[in-house]
Amino acid sequence: MTAPLLEVSDLRVHFPVTRGAWRRSVGAVRAVDGVSFEIRAGRTLGLVGESGSGKSTTGRAILRLLRPTGGRVRLAGTDLGALSAAELRRARQHMQMIFQDPYASLNPRLTVGAMIREPMDLHGVGERAERPRRVAELLERVGLRAEHARRHPHEFSGGQRQRIGIARALASGPRLIVADEPISSLDVSIQAQIVNLLADLKEALGLTYLFIAHDLSMVRYLSDRVAVMYLGRLVEIGDVGDVFERPLHPYTRALLASVPVPDPDRPIPPEAPVRGEPPDPAEPPAGCRFHTRCPFAEERCRIRAPELAAVEGAAPGQAVACHRAEELRAC
Repeated sequence: MTAPLLEVSDLRVHFPVTRGAWRRSVGAVRAVDGVSFEIRAGRTLGLVGESGSGKSTTGRAILRLLRPTGGRVRLAGTDLGALSAAELRRARQHMQMIFQDPYASLNPRLTVGAMIREPMDLHGVGERAERPRRVAELLERVGLRAEHARRHPHEFSGGQRQRIGIARALASGPRLIVADEPISSLDVSIQAQIVNLLADLKEALGLTYLFIAHDLSMVRYLSDRVAVMYLGRLVEIGDVGDVFERPLHPYTRALLASVPVPDPDRPIPPEAPVRGEPPDPAEPPAGCRFHTRCPFAEERCRIRAPELAAVEGAAPGQAVACHRAEELRAC
């Protein structure tokens, strides 16, 4: 079995809440609150959950685009939190990000070629004279043409801009890529093309992905494992087939029940039992954070937070944070 390339342990990101003219701290938004997982080299972990669950914050904290409040992130055995600024800059060669909005993440003043070449210049990738050829190869690898290097971002469609963002992420030769909802701003007809491109690149280059998305069908297609996040915490994690076919947490079940099925002859499924909106992350409920919306909640759910742990009879590697998981598994 391959060793974990990425290890995330008890990751926490809290944003202070301030009030008054003196900006006095009165609390904190616990955007990420004790998240732990690992991704083995060459594998993909899909991270799913409602908007505001902390998915994107988790991805940014892993890459140190946000400073974590606590916890540890290790890339290929190296503790990123223990690195100096210069060491962290060198480590960034091996971890890159694909952003949600391809237009906002591209510099409108630079040509495409200059943007893709910039990571090579910063990290000293290859010989200087060979970098223009490398730019052309990357453009062709993502489905564009070499002459596109002379154009600016506004001259491309949304799907083409995302391909440029992918080429830029590949320019430094990374091992880990955090894809932060890379298809959510694209037309449906383009989304499948981008996901297929990511799958092809993973196979050809041996990449490791943290794939953050709302589209569960795309997560199932691209991912080897999937983690479900709710209000800053993981509630379930496991191999993608096990979680999709035999979900253990009520929240995971609700997410899967909400996916529309393109079959006009199939009867409309009953409404998912989860109601209401997620609580305020600045004031999360005591006990299980999902109990305010869970139809199966009982007294212990309101008092004690469940740990993410394996359940008897569940698939190997599948874990869930639910007091009643063993009961619900038989349902």
